[in-house]
Amino acid sequence: MFAGEICLLHWVPERTRGTRTAPTDRDRQLKSDADVERGMATSQYRIVSGAESEIHDEPHLPDSRITVREVRGRVEDRGLAPETVADRFNLNIAAVYEALAYYHSNLEEMRRVERRHTSADEQSKRRSSLQPPADE
Repeated sequence: MFAGEICLLHWVPERTRGTRTAPTDRDRQLKSDADVERGMATSQYRIVSGAESEIHDEPHLPDSRITVREVRGRVEDRGLAPETVADRFNLNIAAVYEALAYYHSNLEEMRRVERRHTSADEQSKRRSSLQPPADE
């Protein structure tokens, strides 16, 4: 790879012009996982589904406990830039966009997850004897 080239969303800065960089394990993983055809990736996601997960009952990023719902909430509900979310969670920016794309491509699944979380929140509020202080 040469300076200024983009390969699977990995950019090599200009300051490395003229030098070759060896692909990292992560680069190899991206290349082997991606279905790349004529330079354009298809909509094959690396998101771990809730059914496949051993740590969550909802879709999340591979090798992470960060859920698709959490990423979408921070970007779309809170208005954070995808770059900020990537920095805060120490993620590749591509993973943030992949989570967003997964959310919007699987709306029914994500709505079921949202309903399940809303229902669990309501049940825990009904069971709890703790109440927030009343406004005076």
